[in-house]
Amino acid sequence: MNNNLNGSEIRKMRKAMKLSQIEFADRLHISNTYLSDIENDKKVPSDTLLSLISSISTDAKSKAEKTDYGGMGGLSHELAKAVALTSKVISSPHKEIAKALMKNLEQFSEAVDGKNELDHCKAQLKEQDVKLKSMEEKINSLQDQVTELLSREPQGGSVTPGETEASPGKKAM
Repeated sequence: MNNNLNGSEIRKMRKAMKLSQIEFADRLHISNTYLSDIENDKKVPSDTLLSLISSISTDAKSKAEKTDYGGMGGLSHELAKAVALTSKVISSPHKEIAKALMKNLEQFSEAVDGKNELDHCKAQLKEQDVKLKSMEEKINSLQDQVTELLSREPQGGSVTPGETEASPGKKAM
């Protein structure tokens, strides 16, 4: 977590994620007016909100690097919602519990990312397996054609270059 984030840095992070103030505020579960005040350095976000901003930014960067193949994109949104609700419910004397919960949520999020990557790998393996079977079928078909061609003997024996089948020993003109 970076406690030194100022409003313009938060704005840059939001714009790097290609989100409007309304979209980003929705992900943070705050009003877009409050986000605007933070970005204009009129209000200072809590440590929990800064942590959530950093987490969402990190998630966005990792998702930009890899695609969500598991259809579990909504889960990250649910995690952000849980963190925001937790930060509202837990009072300052319980910050250690909040930090531990935050760590557990981050580990869960990493596990979800791992599952998405695993699902992607499985899909790629299935695709490669289908391609391999198709190639095996083509190879078998070609082998059958070659075998058939090799098994055919020319009518009337072999013909040497320059001879015709009809007149062995005489050269064709």
